Amino acid sequence: YAGGWIDDALGAIDGLLGGETAGATAAVGGETPTSAIGTAMLDMFQSAAGTEAPPRLGINEFIRDNLLDSAGALVLDTSLFTDDAEIFDGHDMLTETSLSIEEVSLKGLDSFTELDLLNAIGNYTLRNVLRLDHLTVQVNMRAVMAASSLSDAVIVGDAEPIVEHFSIEITLRDIEIDLSVFLGVNTATLGSLQLGPLLHSSDVVTCLLSAVAELEATELLVSVGDVEPPTLTGFLDSGVDYIITSAAGSLFKMYEAVALRALPNFFDSFVKDRLNAYVDDTLRLFSSGCELSSDMEALDGHVDFRDLLYGAEEAASAGGNGDGRYGDLVPTVMDVIDDWLFGW
Repeated sequence: YAGGWIDDALGAIDGLLGGETAGATAAVGGETPTSAIGTAMLDMFQSAAGTEAPPRLGINEFIRDNLLDSAGALVLDTSLFTDDAEIFDGHDMLTETSLSIEEVSLKGLDSFTELDLLNAIGNYTLRNVLRLDHLTVQVNMRAVMAASSLSDAVIVGDAEPIVEHFSIEITLRDIEIDLSVFLGVNTATLGSLQLGPLLHSSDVVTCLLSAVAELEATELLVSVGDVEPPTLTGFLDSGVDYIITSAAGSLFKMYEAVALRALPNFFDSFVKDRLNAYVDDTLRLFSSGCELSSDMEALDGHVDFRDLLYGAEEAASAGGNGDGRYGDLVPTVMDVIDDWLFGW
């Protein structure tokens, strides 16, 4: 029975994230999800989206609503790419110059065109294939240039340093990502998880990750159909913008073919290593386990179904405590079921 529930849950996730949110029972490739729960949940979201809208994958809606800012971008921690924000510091007889990364953001993460997730290719290895229409990488930089302070400096002066803030933007199109992940779950830890913390949506991920003994990307293959020439903007002088962008475009045309050939190896080495290091650091944060909150430990007696099934306000109006003592996960699921069964 448990295996059947897990299959249905995976089918629902595949339908919601990989299925199109317009058209009665459409999914990637025009196929109908085989899972009954996946089909029903997908139909509910598709009905809410309306049949007049163009097909959109559910994952795009989820990313847009939960991960992206108002500009449609995901801002990344610069420590993912470099341990020091300052990537260049030079001092010669002409100038003293430094160059640092202020911000890295991604746009286009809501442009997925195909998802093929959680394919078991080994005892503990899952393969995932994703395709995006486009992905734009924007890097905000800061350049500081001052007169040289060396004894043999050509230019001597006390003028204030020149500070420039500029952006480098490059767009990749027709992207395919093939990611294989080794996932080792400690069955003893998983089996001993308490139900209480899992009733709180904010604790679900923490509890599940506490059972993960090892998580590592074993293969990361990325292919790109086309790369648009990079643009540099934000310089104080528009003429400088034009000159630098033109120069970058010319260099890009010279080395575009070489860059495209080198891209797969770059992702399967540098990016994969950085990703695994970040995952290791993240898992350590959840190694303490899945603990019951002090509020839930203080509860005694029998479960009040008004507080379990309803949100705080509705539970209070129904005569319950209305303090969310049993978490928000069950009321959220009940709302989804109500919308599914009676929403139309």
